[in-house]
Amino acid sequence: SGPFSVQWWPGENYRDLGCSWEVDGLVARGGRILTCTYDGYPSWYANINTKVLVDSDGVVAESDEANNIFLKPISVNHP
Repeated sequence: SGPFSVQWWPGENYRDLGCSWEVDGLVARGGRILTCTYDGYPSWYANINTKVLVDSDGVVAESDEANNIFLKPISVNHP
């Protein structure tokens, strides 16, 4: 692929982004590890879904444009 953006939200319904990246591109079936420093959650959650959106600007031509969102359930412990 060519360059594309990746966005991460600490909660699927959070309004503000936690982190974002510009990726130069990937080979087919390739991958990339992106790191993020997040200040922390305002409270604890037994379970919360974080959300990642890949190619948020829709610049990469894909056979399936509907699979660019990934939700990952996590738990946030009491401080």
